[in-house]
Amino acid sequence: MARRLAAPVLAALVAACAGIGPGTVPHDRIDYGSAIGDSWKEQTLLNIVKLRYADMPIFLEVAQVIAGYSCRVRLPAASPWGISPQT
Repeated sequence: MARRLAAPVLAALVAACAGIGPGTVPHDRIDYGSAIGDSWKEQTLLNIVKLRYADMPIFLEVAQVIAGYSCRVRLPAASPWGISPQT
């Protein structure tokens, strides 16, 4: 039974990591750079409008947002293979 499940599990793990690694850096750098630039422009424009209407401008750095992100993997309490996650 475990051998039957090993191949699909291994294939799923390999496929999950396909979007990660050095090969994705050039493409992702352009996308992230563009998104950060657009965000900066929108924030600046919004703050100009806020100043016009005597409202307090707000500046939020990208690093502050990124620091708030976290990657979590949740596993069920008991898996079909009899393996329970460590807490």
